[in-house]
Amino acid sequence: MSRRRLLKFGIVVVFVLILGAGGLLAYRQGKFFGKAETLGVAPVNLTAVLPSIADDVVQNYWAEKYIVAVGLPLYGYKLDTTIMNNYSDSTFRADVQPKRDVLAVYLIRAARLAPCCVGNVTTDCSICKNRTFNDVSADNWAWPYIDAMVEHGYMSGYAVDNTFRPSETFKISVLKKVLFNMGIANAYPPGLQEHYTNEHKITLTDDFIVTREMMAAFLAYNLKLPGESDYPSVYLQWLFPIDPNAGFDFGYEIWRFDPGATDWSLLYVQDPPEQGMEVGSDLGMFYDKSVAGGKTYSYNVYLFNRDGDYSAPATVSISVP
Repeated sequence: MSRRRLLKFGIVVVFVLILGAGGLLAYRQGKFFGKAETLGVAPVNLTAVLPSIADDVVQNYWAEKYIVAVGLPLYGYKLDTTIMNNYSDSTFRADVQPKRDVLAVYLIRAARLAPCCVGNVTTDCSICKNRTFNDVSADNWAWPYIDAMVEHGYMSGYAVDNTFRPSETFKISVLKKVLFNMGIANAYPPGLQEHYTNEHKITLTDDFIVTREMMAAFLAYNLKLPGESDYPSVYLQWLFPIDPNAGFDFGYEIWRFDPGATDWSLLYVQDPPEQGMEVGSDLGMFYDKSVAGGKTYSYNVYLFNRDGDYSAPATVSISVP
């Protein structure tokens, strides 16, 4: 090939590379390039909350991030619901041993399922209320959760006397079995066994009675819930507007408007997954740990696809004390 042809070829290659890079940049930062909001869907129910830490959980405690994670609001059940709540005096009481009725409540919430007769678990509440156990009456505050867990086949009672024993504590082995029944991983969370070895000089096994901090750790770790104890920080959560059983291949961008700024700044980009997002992963989550106290921030979340089509933004603002 002549030198002139090589030069022309080189110019073409460089031009193509520039176009490719420009296209990638437009794909990654479509807002700057005036991409039309043509995707047709947008994030649903974007909300921003300030993670709270219970008064009796010291900073850098081994379970702190797990406790924060299970205290964040949930979608798909009720916006004001968390998996595990603090007590009315703002304490978590990590060493309290929850009972079997509370286990049912926590796990229905964790799976974002409806309690019995509240959603579509059953359409006949007459067979739902107290249809199974002699010791779970319709007056029991947890009966919708207990019956829902039984309806789904995740928990069972004691056949010998047809009871559920809602006030009975339970072992780690029981928690792991129920998680397995629900299709949730049940691995020991990092830090749990080490804590008991180092602080209590004992080896933690499946025969130990579950405490609230154990429950928080197992759920947060195996559900892959985001838990951050950094303060100040803002936790964003939204739903992808798709069928959670179909899978999808959207990416998303998070933009933030800072106090005193003249324009939005790109905070985070998540590209569309190579093989499509995991089925059921309809929940979007992000921690912003770069905020300062005493300021108000606004956030925009956009969805986008590989063709560079962007959604209209979901917008939320929050004041950080």
